[in-house]
Amino acid sequence: ILAEFNQCVFEKGFYIDLSKLGSDCIITLDKCTVNGVVLTADNYKGNITIELPSGRTVADCVIFK
Repeated sequence: ILAEFNQCVFEKGFYIDLSKLGSDCIITLDKCTVNGVVLTADNYKGNITIELPSGRTVADCVIFK
């Protein structure tokens, strides 16, 4: 794990740039929210933007808790 974000409150449209994330690295978003809603793999789109390394998916790079 590269970084873990715990109970962060993001503004709608927050941008996370993971484009340089190493191939064996991931980040964790643990109980992070936008407008009081906990972010998940199913609802992050439209709330925050995550830029990914070429050829990788959100599931490869981010753990939502």
